[in-house]
Amino acid sequence: MLDFQKDISPIGGWLTKAEGEFLYKASLKAKQVVEIGSWKGRSTVCIASGLRDGIGGKVVAIDPHTGSSEHQKKFGVIDTYDEFLSNINQSGLDQFIIPKRMTSEEAEKEYSEQPGLVLVDGAHEYRLVSLDYRLVPKT
Repeated sequence: MLDFQKDISPIGGWLTKAEGEFLYKASLKAKQVVEIGSWKGRSTVCIASGLRDGIGGKVVAIDPHTGSSEHQKKFGVIDTYDEFLSNINQSGLDQFIIPKRMTSEEAEKEYSEQPGLVLVDGAHEYRLVSLDYRLVPKT
């Protein structure tokens, strides 16, 4: 069972408890989840917890780990990949997570399986969100 306060709160990010619980519950019956935008792993751990407690699928966590344009404007050069990996390892859920350090455009070239659940939370500009959505495999 997901314990947001204990397992998720220490991971940096903006995902709320309600959002985390929603992702957990939505992941319980998914075999394959695609997450576009992982930041430091807060949502990734919620999804992986649901997969662990559900039917044991995998989450493909796609993120170049360079931050969105709004993060780059505010903070400059960003690299969250090591912190993401550390958070994933500390969660004990790494067997449910396939990290892909790349953009959604790069990942689309090697990923064709239809996911049971998709979380699009990468760049927040309309053009980029729309691109992420269009890149997700559909039936």
